[in-house]
Amino acid sequence: NMITVGIPDLVRLIEAGRKKEDLMRRCREAAERYINAPGVTLKTTKEAVAEAFLLKEIFLDLMTKHAAYAITVRGCMGSYAGIMPCLTLTLINDSGYMAYCEGDFVVIPAGMLLHFICGKPTYFCNPTFPHNGKMMFAHCTAPRRMSGKRLEPVELVTHYESDHGAATHVLFPKGQLLTIIKPDFEAKNWLAMTGTVTDTPFLPTCRAQVEVKLNASTEEVARNLRGFHCMLAYGDWTKEVKYAASKVQINVQILKG
Repeated sequence: NMITVGIPDLVRLIEAGRKKEDLMRRCREAAERYINAPGVTLKTTKEAVAEAFLLKEIFLDLMTKHAAYAITVRGCMGSYAGIMPCLTLTLINDSGYMAYCEGDFVVIPAGMLLHFICGKPTYFCNPTFPHNGKMMFAHCTAPRRMSGKRLEPVELVTHYESDHGAATHVLFPKGQLLTIIKPDFEAKNWLAMTGTVTDTPFLPTCRAQVEVKLNASTEEVARNLRGFHCMLAYGDWTKEVKYAASKVQINVQILKG
C-alpha cells in the first residue's frame, strides 16, 4: 500500500518548515549535537546538516500520518528545495525505520525482507564489477547503526554528483561479515552471497564506499550478476532470505566459496 507525495507538495512542506522558528531551532540544536557526538567528522556545512534534520522531521510526520514504516524518494538528484536527502535517509534508518533512495522497487522489497529478518538497518547501494576476489559497493547514504546497536564512525560530506548538502561516508569496521542480496529485474531470481569488509576508501564516486572480500569466486560472481542495486546487512542471513523468498516464488541463488 504505497502513498505518493508529489515533489511540489514536499517542497511546500519544506518551505513552510523553514518559516517555523521553533522547528528550525530544534533542527539546528539536533544537528549540533549530532556533529559534536563521538565518531563524527564534519566536512560539509552545519546548515546542510540542520536542513537534513528538517527533512527528517517532515518525512517522519508523513510516515506517522500514513502509519508507514518505510519511505523512499525519487527525483532527489535535483534536491528538494535545495535539500539533498542523503543524511536524512541515514538518520531515519538509524532510528529503526527503513529509508531508501531512487524509488527502486526492484531491490527495496529485498531490503525490507532483510530488515525484518535480521532486525537491523540495511544498506541500499550501487555495486561495482568484481575483481580479484573483491567488490566495492557505494552510495551517498548508508546507515551507521548497521549492527543494530552502535553507531559507526562517519564523515559528513557532500552528495557526490552535486557536491551539495550532507551525505555520509560511513567507516564500516574491517573484518565485518556482510550479507549481499542482488535481485533481478523480474523478481524471479535473487543472488545472495557473503563477504567481509576490507576497506572504506574515498574514491571519486558515491560517498559511503565499502570494499568487500567476497566469500565466492570472482568468476562465479561475475557470471551470475543480475539486476543493479544491492542490499547489504551485517551478518550472514542468506539461508533465511532464501527460505522466506521461496514462499513468494522467488528463487535465491546462494554463492559460496
